[in-house]
Amino acid sequence: DRLARRDEQLRAWRALLHPEDCAAQAAAQMLAEATRYERRLAQADQTLAQMPDGYRGTPRQYLFTIARIPAAMPGQRQLQTILSVKI
Repeated sequence: DRLARRDEQLRAWRALLHPEDCAAQAAAQMLAEATRYERRLAQADQTLAQMPDGYRGTPRQYLFTIARIPAAMPGQRQLQTILSVKI
């Protein structure tokens, strides 16, 4: 289901880019990155057929994928809970 796919992407994002952070710290950083993405790139990215190569290995890779699921970013507490679940 779409929420499970979103949560999988969120955990992969944390594992790659915020592995040493506690769930609360990772969630705060990820939400800040998601807000910046939403303001600057999300609308333009909706017109793209595929993810730009420059997004790979960055938060944009995961945000681009999550936006296509589609599934909204969870709030701070829900994101912390999602990130606390071990894969």
